[in-house]
Amino acid sequence: MRIQILMSTYNGYKYLSEQIESILAQNLGENEISMLIRDDGSTDKGLTIGLIKSYSDKYPEKISYYRGSNLGACGSFFDLTQNADLTCDYFGFADQDDFWLPNKVQRGIIKLEKVNSQIPTVYSTQITVVDENLKKIDNSKGKVAIMVSFGNSLLENIVTGCTAIFNKAMLMELRKVRFENVREGLFLHDWTLYMIASSYGRLIYDKKSYILYRQHDSNVLGAERGKISKIVRKLKLFMKYKSSDLITKNIRAFYKVYGEKLNENEQYFIQKYVEKNSSIIKCLKVILDKEIKRQKLSDTIIFKAMMIFKII
Repeated sequence: MRIQILMSTYNGYKYLSEQIESILAQNLGENEISMLIRDDGSTDKGLTIGLIKSYSDKYPEKISYYRGSNLGACGSFFDLTQNADLTCDYFGFADQDDFWLPNKVQRGIIKLEKVNSQIPTVYSTQITVVDENLKKIDNSKGKVAIMVSFGNSLLENIVTGCTAIFNKAMLMELRKVRFENVREGLFLHDWTLYMIASSYGRLIYDKKSYILYRQHDSNVLGAERGKISKIVRKLKLFMKYKSSDLITKNIRAFYKVYGEKLNENEQYFIQKYVEKNSSIIKCLKVILDKEIKRQKLSDTIIFKAMMIFKII
């Protein structure tokens, strides 16, 4: 069994060695692991790309890399799927600054092997939030999956990309995305994983953590710390949805790529949400729909209340 880890880097020199070493140290038994690294136009005077090259020179059979223009995290990861090794059986996403515990990949493979390989499937886990020195931050955790549904996937993502291990069927679905879809509003590669998995694919969610998720100022999307910071971050996130119309753009872009794969009910969910601002009645239809909701009841109430007052 062969697995390829797809990593995007950008000015990630500081923690990159620790992350690569943790991936190469995975307990895989007879399974083989390799890495494909894409540098997303780093501007740190060659430090990041130089480090990547040194590892590729040291482990030519395990690590390959290429440089690209700056596409942002989402565009960079989707570009990696276009260049993935199709002879591999499983794939995973990796950030440049975390630390993987030894059984992370093997745990995912064991779970995925139990699923029909023709079904696009992703395995995702809880995360352990740590500081820059890998020290656990209180009891902070990442996204928690209480329920999996397409209605939920319209409003939020519960798949943390750096925990994701997925089969080739899922990779082939991700390869349908072009950068124009990202420009049109497809927000995150891992959110796309969740939307596919909750509609015509499958999500396996592990409540255990096999990754130390480094929280620092350079995170693209950080985890939450403490109750007050959670509330503040949540409100800022919801306001971002309004200012950029992020959710609606994400849904439309997703539909453009995958609409034909969705059933009538899922297509109706999408139509109902994107048209919610055209009239009070259509807005109320979304607000009253029990299937269109966030993981936590409190979040759903806040989110839909903001909808009523057109804050979102």
